Amino acid sequence: MALRKPTDTAKETKPVFESEDSAPQVSEPVVQKQMQIVSAQSEQKALVFPPAEVRSQPRASARYKPAFEDFKNQIDPSTLDFDTFPRMKVGLGGFSDDKQVEFGKRIVLRLMSWNERWTVTAGEDNDEANALVRFSLDGKTIDGTGELVADYIKNLKEVEGYAKAESKKYYAIYGFLVAGCAEGEKTLVGIDPASQPIISVQVPPRSVSQFTRLQIEQGVKVSQGVLQPTDTILLTQIKNKGKTKDYAGIEFTPYYD
Repeated sequence: MALRKPTDTAKETKPVFESEDSAPQVSEPVVQKQMQIVSAQSEQKALVFPPAEVRSQPRASARYKPAFEDFKNQIDPSTLDFDTFPRMKVGLGGFSDDKQVEFGKRIVLRLMSWNERWTVTAGEDNDEANALVRFSLDGKTIDGTGELVADYIKNLKEVEGYAKAESKKYYAIYGFLVAGCAEGEKTLVGIDPASQPIISVQVPPRSVSQFTRLQIEQGVKVSQGVLQPTDTILLTQIKNKGKTKDYAGIEFTPYYD
């Protein structure tokens, strides 16, 4: 496939003296002079304005809509076969599809749909545990069998002996692959629109929060008028440090042509 962005505040306190007679006496002219100074200082403070560029910035809207919310579940994964669209995964070497074609550490995707999914694991990384991995489209039932996720996890713990068994949420993001990087290269190369394939990007559980962050930041900035809406996203491979090994993750940023 050919590859082708202080306002000071002070507490008012009454001086504490041993007796009223011991309070220092101040002459009236001195008091009047002090009042004039305070009045002049107050007038000066009232004339201080923030810079024009600060005043002109739009204020955050009290309410905002998370970015890409309209794209959620636009594709029903239950109607798709496992290999309907090429599946793109991220690894320590970058992005690659299920045919092991490398697309570098950055890809650009024009969004069509994003869907929540869950993976149910035994909590260990070995061949025997990996054979027990199951998937769920709703987080409640196992895909293909209908067994309750809670029951399957209970079985893994109490019968199979996997104390760390759990379910984890991840995302499947569908869209047109707009650009990628040649293997070992950092420069994005665009794909001719007529040749752009629809792909499914598997967002690992550790990166779900990164997509949520993008939704919030983009939604607020669009509501402020700082940014224009876009349906195109730059996905960048990042490395996460684990206790025993490193894990690949994805960072999401809006992309404008």
